[in-house]
Amino acid sequence: MRPGMMKHMAAPSPLVRRACAALALALGCSSGRVSVEEPAVARLCTRVQQVPVTPARELPRTVVAASLRHPIGQGRNVVWCASLQLAWNKAVDLVGGPVKLEGTPALVDGLNERLVGEGDVDPAAALSIAGTIGDGVLDRVVAQLKGCFPGGAGPKLLSNVDPQTERDVVIYARMLAALPFEAPFEKIYIFWGDRTFDAFGIEEHKRETRRQGRQVLVHRYESPEDVVVELVTESRDDRLLLARVRPAATLLETCRRVVSRLSDRPDKMRRGDTLRVPAIRIAVRKSWENLTGRALENRRWERSWLHRCVQDVVFSLDEQGAALSADALLQFAWCMRRQRYIMEFNRPFLVMLLRKGSELPYLAIWIDNDELLSPASDGPWGRAADEEAPRPREE
Repeated sequence: MRPGMMKHMAAPSPLVRRACAALALALGCSSGRVSVEEPAVARLCTRVQQVPVTPARELPRTVVAASLRHPIGQGRNVVWCASLQLAWNKAVDLVGGPVKLEGTPALVDGLNERLVGEGDVDPAAALSIAGTIGDGVLDRVVAQLKGCFPGGAGPKLLSNVDPQTERDVVIYARMLAALPFEAPFEKIYIFWGDRTFDAFGIEEHKRETRRQGRQVLVHRYESPEDVVVELVTESRDDRLLLARVRPAATLLETCRRVVSRLSDRPDKMRRGDTLRVPAIRIAVRKSWENLTGRALENRRWERSWLHRCVQDVVFSLDEQGAALSADALLQFAWCMRRQRYIMEFNRPFLVMLLRKGSELPYLAIWIDNDELLSPASDGPWGRAADEEAPRPREE
């Protein structure tokens, strides 16, 4: 450790919460104040709000987590954003306590903890709205998003919400953050394994890179494998942290560990130092289908069920700065309309043929693996080779 670097042994709780607030992906970064009058901020905001999203199922090596308590270190990227939590917090307030879903899925326990709330994000950069469709909540969502985020995209997640279901409750949350660098970094390259990726940073710190170097605060350096760096942006109230550390069991524990290593007197880059950070592009939509279709068990809400639980997360980090746009939608349907059945036999199941009135079948097949299934485009039983197999619709 270099002289002058004092390890911050006990970080205060509010700092932990802010560092974890907006996005955790091996870095902590809280939401930024949106002021579209600043050109750099406007450019970043516009870019992330207009990027099309990819269904999470198409990213097999990445998981979108609902809670900071999600395990990490299993060879998969983990993306968490507070927008879903902000929407869930509204649901907790509406039902008058922790949301209780049929079957008590473990995921709900993490959301009911309310680890992050409105006090952990900038109110100018976050919005959450709740109400019934019959009372005009859909129009209010559109109007408030337009008013709070000028020039931004509309509520993408409302496209499949039926405006005729007037008794349904809709909760919509959006977060928008833009953290531009005052002095853009160099655009360089980095190796990850045997592949080359776009990156930014400072190849070798010298007099010509002093403006960029002043944006790098080194909170901890034990070795190239144990580094905690803060990149200073134009957002005075937010911090962008990068940490190459050994992960703890969960994302929450890892974030807390990194925050505990922040120094009161961080070091600065010196001549000859190197900084290389891979550019990150995330644009993903996650539908929590393991939660939808379940009835609420809260008092006075027994006739409702969770119809939709969807989140979009768009994040970019490059030589210009960091930007985040995240939407979340919860829809609680009223049981006067039957809940949606999801009947998809993509796990072990039984097939039987039996005569009416008989108690035993004349054919029974237990499907436990895919060996007996017909491939989508193979052989006389499948569809033509040039016919694309339909994919389930992502809500």
